[in-house]
Amino acid sequence: MAWGAKDPELELRVRSTSPVSPKQEDVAIEELGHKATIPRTLTSRLGIVGTISTVVCPWPSALSIAPLALSNGGTGGLLIGFIVSAFFMTLVYYLIAEKMPLTPTAGGQYHMVLKLAPQKYRRFLSYICGFALCFTWESYLTSASWLFGMNISGIITIWTGGYQTYYTFVPAVCMLIFACAVNLSWGRHMNVFESLVLVVQFAAFFLVVVVLGMASGTQTLSASFTFDSFTGYPRWIGVLLGFSYCTGVLGGFDCATHLAEDTEDPRNEIPKALLLSTTVNSFSCIVVAILVTFCAGDLTLRMLFSLIRDGRDPIVTKLFARDLNGQGLPRRCVVIACILPLIILWINFVSLVGFQAIISQVTLALVITYFMVFACSLNARINRPGLLGSTPNGFFKPGRSLGIAMDIMAMVFLFVMGLVCCIPFAPNPNAAGWNYAPFMILAVVLIGLVVWFASARKHYRPGQGVPGHV
Repeated sequence: MAWGAKDPELELRVRSTSPVSPKQEDVAIEELGHKATIPRTLTSRLGIVGTISTVVCPWPSALSIAPLALSNGGTGGLLIGFIVSAFFMTLVYYLIAEKMPLTPTAGGQYHMVLKLAPQKYRRFLSYICGFALCFTWESYLTSASWLFGMNISGIITIWTGGYQTYYTFVPAVCMLIFACAVNLSWGRHMNVFESLVLVVQFAAFFLVVVVLGMASGTQTLSASFTFDSFTGYPRWIGVLLGFSYCTGVLGGFDCATHLAEDTEDPRNEIPKALLLSTTVNSFSCIVVAILVTFCAGDLTLRMLFSLIRDGRDPIVTKLFARDLNGQGLPRRCVVIACILPLIILWINFVSLVGFQAIISQVTLALVITYFMVFACSLNARINRPGLLGSTPNGFFKPGRSLGIAMDIMAMVFLFVMGLVCCIPFAPNPNAAGWNYAPFMILAVVLIGLVVWFASARKHYRPGQGVPGHV
């Protein structure tokens, strides 16, 4: 061999011993009949944890739901709810993390359903799951921007002494526009940006802990007050409502799965980052709940892109051809993902009850999609044990018997939480206080069924390269 010439066999050995190559990361996407187009900008676990924690933002949400939980479930419902919900939601996310190596794509739960469901029903079930999940994350983005606007309007109201709807609307719109601009222009720097946001978020957490600790009153430091005070509904309903509020706060960590195509080595990094985020943020929520009880006294874009890509509808495919065929950020999907919440925000000027009805279904919808994944997982463990592993093999491989028990335990918890999420927010509600979440979920499913029979069943064919059995 001439001096300086390359040895093909040596190059092959080097590539084969590399821990993860770009081609290996993209196999799951190629199995779905697509090519990888999104740049993998999340290169560190800290950046992934920062993104997850920023999207879900649980401990500030814990402060937001505290008055509602205290009025319905009392201090006992708040504290016990966070402790119990943290345990079961950690189980839920462990099972989600277990299945992540099967489908390291932006589709998340609906691709898991596609992989685990019986072959006869997989296309239909995965489409309905994806349709509901996409609408849920759009609603979540709307509610997050509206919550930001409410914080700003609170400051304006203090200074002006009055409130107008546009006090909240304008800041919410500005936040959506800013989010769109950040995703379009700074996407390649998201790893550093989200790491910094994580540091700021936990610095604020410790500041809140100090403030609440200093504000503690001796009259509330009583175990009897903490665990025995249930107000509003009867005691058992109050406890369950406290659980549902806390489950809602801890819901949404599945957003980690939608970051798979942005992440290097997603099969290994996403499950670890998901559990790390769940553990740290659950602990922070429990700390906030304890302080409130004792001291206070009383990824949307990726989901939309994945569903559009799998839909294969000729008109939609032509409209988003540049996103689907090009390399880089799916810019048109970014714009659409921000326009839809803007449209929902305008409903406030027509009907505040209608707006609240739309965003009320987020927790219930997430619970339903989780339940679908575990129901399909249970079926796969029984009928196709080789798919998820029949024997324990490492932390994320519990084996068939333990896996079946964990799936059933998670399904029972999610079923109960799903029922509780349908209970009105307060006893004897009027039209404004009614819980419209089940009606909204039903409406979303009906729309999904209409779209399925009208068009999607002809074009929605993801996973044609995914084997039907193992």
